[in-house]
Amino acid sequence: TLNGTDIRLNLPSGVRAAVWENGPTSNADLVIAGTYKANPSTSDHSQNVHAIIRNSESGTPNGHAPGCSLYSANDKERAALTWAVKDEDCTVINQSFHRSSEPGSGVLSSDDIYGDWLALHWPYPLIVHAAGNFWSTDPDNINPPSSEYVNHKGYNTISVGNHNDSASAMRSSSVFRNPTSPHGDRELPEIAANGVSVTADGITMTGTSQASPAVAGIGALLQDTDPVLAHWPEACRAILAASATRNVRDSTWWQDVVAGTDARDGTGAVNAAEAHRVAQNRRWRNASATRRGWDKGLLTSSDFDGSKLSTFSYQVYVPNSFFGPRKVKVALAWTSKIGTFFGFPFSSNLAVDLDLKIYDSSGQQVGYSGSWDNSYEIAEFTGQRGHTYTIRIRRWSGSDSTWFGIAWTVTGGLLFPWPIGELALERATRRRL
Repeated sequence: TLNGTDIRLNLPSGVRAAVWENGPTSNADLVIAGTYKANPSTSDHSQNVHAIIRNSESGTPNGHAPGCSLYSANDKERAALTWAVKDEDCTVINQSFHRSSEPGSGVLSSDDIYGDWLALHWPYPLIVHAAGNFWSTDPDNINPPSSEYVNHKGYNTISVGNHNDSASAMRSSSVFRNPTSPHGDRELPEIAANGVSVTADGITMTGTSQASPAVAGIGALLQDTDPVLAHWPEACRAILAASATRNVRDSTWWQDVVAGTDARDGTGAVNAAEAHRVAQNRRWRNASATRRGWDKGLLTSSDFDGSKLSTFSYQVYVPNSFFGPRKVKVALAWTSKIGTFFGFPFSSNLAVDLDLKIYDSSGQQVGYSGSWDNSYEIAEFTGQRGHTYTIRIRRWSGSDSTWFGIAWTVTGGLLFPWPIGELALERATRRRL
């Protein structure tokens, strides 16, 4: 739902999504294309999560992706995840459960590392996680409960927080504590979605478990909009971030990072309609300016000049209308480096540090995002109507090649009075020009 309007975009069976957790209590109003186990452990929680992505219940919207092929990786063992990805070629995975060790740990779990590895291998799935929930009698036993870490901490996946139905407030139980990282600015969750009193298949539940399959369903929408995205999770991550046009609380993503705010909402509330519009506008390096766009590819050392800036650029255009949109949002996502031992992944670390720098037609920097420890950057600024802006990627450190996705959009609303830009924010950080 966007601003009270139901968005129902049917997907063909070519998009394969999977729910990884125990099986649903009943399949009567679900459309399951395949299951990992014939007789799994079951729960209403699993039934609700499956149904949020796709269901066949009469008189309802039938989920966020009502035409996808939905598979049930109906066991919490890792082999079920492998089955969904490697055997069934699922390109969207939802995980709405966690291991008991994850809420109290600030580092990546073995599941996180394995998810990062899967995202870098065929069929290159988009893996979506619930960030987690905390409350006073939380069985995770974290004291105080609010100090629980975001449960899933992978670099090549996406974690989802939980906001209310109007995206006006984050649910107080939505976990937001960031992982530990070398410079202390790792920011999770990446995005938020509605998870409050979500009814699907006759079951009503609240939590990040319900927000996560909403994002997974929208991920399936993106992959249907342009099938290239089915094998580019980096581009899916960038589009989801750039199109999240409503900031739920605190400031913008980059302003929160600069201020040291442990943000609860990530880049903001997921927006299915805007994500769909962005996905319709595939662009390429040095192409003409557009209001919306995205691209993907491989970044190598030959793509950067002596000043560490990309030798190519992307162009974004702010429509020339007095009452037209002015809020420019750009997102960049890239991948970690996986360490393996005899083919088994044992580590996931960022080998390169990328930044976003955005310039106006006179060469003045007006947008910037340059965190240390994230596998994504998000820059936002208020543009001038009728103007074109240039997006450049800076490789601050590292020499490895990396897969990347980039996306941008221009929507309504003001961020701050022009022409403050973001240069002052950059100067306030530890990053150097």
